[in-house]
Amino acid sequence: MAAESLIGQILDGRFEILSLIGEGGMGAVYKARQISVDRPVAIKVLSKQLAGDAQWAQRFQNEARAASRLRHPNTIRIIDFGRAAGGQYFIAMELLEGRGVREVLAGEGALPPARVLRILTQACASLAEAHRAGILHRDIKPENLFLSTGEGQADFVKVVDFGIAKVANSGQLTGAGMVLGTPHYMSPEQAIGKPLDARSDVYSLGVVMYEMLAGGPPFSGNVAEVLQMQLFQDPPALPRAVPGDVQAIVLRALAKQPEQRFGSMEEFGGACLAVLQQLYPAEAGSGPRTALASLGQIQMSGTPGLLAAPGMPTPGGQPAPTAAAKLGAAAHAATLPTPKPDAAAVSPARFVPVGTPAPVAPPSSAPAPFAPPTSAPAPF
Repeated sequence: MAAESLIGQILDGRFEILSLIGEGGMGAVYKARQISVDRPVAIKVLSKQLAGDAQWAQRFQNEARAASRLRHPNTIRIIDFGRAAGGQYFIAMELLEGRGVREVLAGEGALPPARVLRILTQACASLAEAHRAGILHRDIKPENLFLSTGEGQADFVKVVDFGIAKVANSGQLTGAGMVLGTPHYMSPEQAIGKPLDARSDVYSLGVVMYEMLAGGPPFSGNVAEVLQMQLFQDPPALPRAVPGDVQAIVLRALAKQPEQRFGSMEEFGGACLAVLQQLYPAEAGSGPRTALASLGQIQMSGTPGLLAAPGMPTPGGQPAPTAAAKLGAAAHAATLPTPKPDAAAVSPARFVPVGTPAPVAPPSSAPAPFAPPTSAPAPF
């Protein structure tokens, strides 16, 4: 069924489809009206082709179930999901007004560190709730961080698109050798199909943080090249204008070995908030503090020692940042550096990514990334 054919229809007897927001290889997103309460919503519909594939239909339903369990204000809100009489799998969600981080980067380039820290703090708060619910996102990238204008504050973050989320005890939905995700933002362990935990999402969000500060991701090339870089190559130095404490956070998040990264999104967010308050007190505001305080997992008073782990390189060869030197050693004295993966032990045959955004073209056998055009408000 062509995406345009749904416009003007009443989906599942409840949602009047008004217009097309965007479409991709997985399906389409529409602006719609929830008839019973007369409110605008976004409707995500799985393509007819994929709806006939049991695994893709199951992934789509897993996304709905995963996101519907989350209540954090920085997470996209799911209103309903199901399968319409016409066979369409759909998810109804809040309709967001604003721009995705990808669109912001395309229009503005590298962002000021204070703004990056505010965005990251909120994203960490959202993902921390997901992790505590046993949900890994597994596809964190700029397209999936949306800066909403409808919450009364600038850059109110909404984490969206749990399309390949892994829910604890949800079963195996990935074929042998298949790696789901986006190569530019994959953790090393995700790139070779190893078991994942919260620290994989930490790495992916670290790549997004790097990109927001530098104007581009740390690694570029074809799929195989990018995945090899994720495994074995250190990221290029960030611009020297980025404060050392901010660089230290990025380096910690991008450690090749999970043991050297932040152990949780609470720790990652706590480090971002601490540096934001220390370096940019006028910019800290109440938004990020409220987002993290709502989790009840970290103390908002004082600065957690979360910036640097022993054995980590200093940013761009600079001396260790002041905050990291004061706070990192005590909290992580027991952390030992570990070597990067052995290149001989990595099988290139396992590099089978699914859903790759520009500038990397997806394999011909994989569906195109599911994302709306940047010219229209969209949930992801």
